[in-house]
Amino acid sequence: MDQSESNVIESALLIYIDVDSFQNNEKLENGFEEFYSLVESSGLIVKQSVKFKQKVPTTSTFITSGKLEKLKDSISSYQIDLKIVNHQLSASQNRNLENF
Repeated sequence: MDQSESNVIESALLIYIDVDSFQNNEKLENGFEEFYSLVESSGLIVKQSVKFKQKVPTTSTFITSGKLEKLKDSISSYQIDLKIVNHQLSASQNRNLENF
């Protein structure tokens, strides 16, 4: 197997977070469905999707610690290659999530 075959991303976990503190004009009417369709159209296999509400983003990871624990269980049990979040994360949030 060459290197390009070993780096193929096959399965994805979609993480859709509806943040209450964001302005209404930042929220999409059919946001989750559009998010899911976009990922699916890229050819990825969506193994699991998670949709939840959160009052405000957590500074260090964007996602609350309780939700992170649940996501960690899903990632290990479904053998997820790629995690996709519907918000832009800062470099430090991305790093903190990877370390978690």
